[in-house]
Amino acid sequence: MRALFEYDDYRRFLGDYFQDMKAKRRTFSYRSFARKAGFSSCGFCHQVVTGERNLTDDASDKMILGIGLSGKKAQYFKALVRYAQARRMPEKEKAFAELNALRKDSAFFRLNRSHLRYFEHWWMPVLRNLVVSAAWGEDFELLASLVDPPISPAQARQGLSILQDLDLVDQDEQGRWNHTSTLVTSSDVPALVKTATRREVFQLGVDSLERFSPQERHATYYTLGVKKSSYAKLVELIEELNGQATALAAEDDPVDRVYELAVLLYPLSKPLGDRP
Repeated sequence: MRALFEYDDYRRFLGDYFQDMKAKRRTFSYRSFARKAGFSSCGFCHQVVTGERNLTDDASDKMILGIGLSGKKAQYFKALVRYAQARRMPEKEKAFAELNALRKDSAFFRLNRSHLRYFEHWWMPVLRNLVVSAAWGEDFELLASLVDPPISPAQARQGLSILQDLDLVDQDEQGRWNHTSTLVTSSDVPALVKTATRREVFQLGVDSLERFSPQERHATYYTLGVKKSSYAKLVELIEELNGQATALAAEDDPVDRVYELAVLLYPLSKPLGDRP
């Protein structure tokens, strides 16, 4: 199984731990672990893994004892629990910051920090396109001003460094910047990071209604009543649109502006249930 510091979900860690221990020791079971950790119910651990039960501070300490964690690993596990079970965003953000602080010296964090930082700011993908498409002449003040709304020259310089570390852009012998074929995925990026960035992106979309004329932006709104199967079909149509838009953009060279395409489909009512 992976090292503890690679996990952002304590339930997944526990599931992998129990599975790994069962493979290594024939005598290992939820019952034997519960007895060692001090749990009165052998089914409690399984319920935690499946999400049926949460961990209190006392139960977290028992899990730590049963697994044999100590020092930073024990602190990290408790922070994982707080991160997963936090009900308010400030609490979740505080726990996430604690997780990063505890694993900052781990090999996993050193290898993945740049990858993570690509998704921390809405302007990183914008910068990636501008570096290649704009005539900025190594002038970071100009490059930063081309982002709308603008970022600072320091952010532009730092962002380009991250893009190079990730091999998302490179510079040829003539000094021209180009996109590489490297793809960067958000599959291993914590949901909190992606949620915060998406919030910024959609807020920019709201602001664009006033910042740009109707000739420069497009906004369409529909309120639909649909059934579950139609919802799935709508998602397919959106995915198809995304694919077509990506293919269309790939054919444009040179480009004359960077756009954000964001389609949001979300509920405006509670489930209505079955009706007679």
